[in-house]
Amino acid sequence: MECSIKLINLRNKEEINIESYVKENGVLCTKFQDNQPKGEFTKIKGVNQIGQSVNSTSLTERDIVLEGIIIGKDRNQVEIFKKQLVSILNPMDKILIQYTNDYVKKEIKVVSISVPVFSIELNTKNLLGFMVNLEAPYPLWQDQKESITNIETWEGGLEFPFELTSSGFELARKGPNEIELVNSGQMEAPLEFYFKAPALNPKIILNNNQYIKVNKKINDGEMLYISTAYGMKRVEIIKSDGRKENAYNYIDINSCFFKLFTGYNIISYSTEGSYIPQSVIVKYKNQYLSL
Repeated sequence: MECSIKLINLRNKEEINIESYVKENGVLCTKFQDNQPKGEFTKIKGVNQIGQSVNSTSLTERDIVLEGIIIGKDRNQVEIFKKQLVSILNPMDKILIQYTNDYVKKEIKVVSISVPVFSIELNTKNLLGFMVNLEAPYPLWQDQKESITNIETWEGGLEFPFELTSSGFELARKGPNEIELVNSGQMEAPLEFYFKAPALNPKIILNNNQYIKVNKKINDGEMLYISTAYGMKRVEIIKSDGRKENAYNYIDINSCFFKLFTGYNIISYSTEGSYIPQSVIVKYKNQYLSL
């Protein structure tokens, strides 16, 4: 089964495809070793306790080994590919790996442990071997494509152009304020919310239990943005001119930056007063322990 590995430098946006089959010239993948993360356990032991109790569990980083061969029509083309690999796999930068085959389309962010090491033995006019060790500090693979869902805040209404019939026309009506989402991954998934004004003290609820509430009026032309990802938690009000206001201080004290549980979930929203937002958009990517 053929596969394609795309490497994207997230700083300079350079990218290169490494393929399991190369017809004439390009970069051939000869080894892609996706080492699985291990469990990390914090344990405690009581007096005279048999064994130990696990207090908390986490995962280690993920190590990936990539080996390949640059194939060029001449030495000049080989050097061009080599320069591109070095530029993309800069240890100072973050790199996105997109892995694609007939059944899998996943991605992961990594850093390069070193500049690629190029072979001395496999080094000819048309061929050059290389190897690079990569590390994913956040060890989960995720979907390449985001799941994007709009909770329909309004239904029906006029569409232009429209034709007035004998039955008249229907005005827009308030839509349901909840939606069912399915996390088909193997771990909880971080969420992003885009809450388009107007809204007063907007609240996002997960499974009628956990919630995030922002005690602030979101005025016309503004959008409330919330991210629940670890290390990237954000609560911002995006102004009509694109400026961002940090709204972290407006979070209700009992709020929780929840993630989407595996399986079925219900996401709902509420606002106070008669304010109804134009739209509430939910984004997430399923998270996986392995390819």
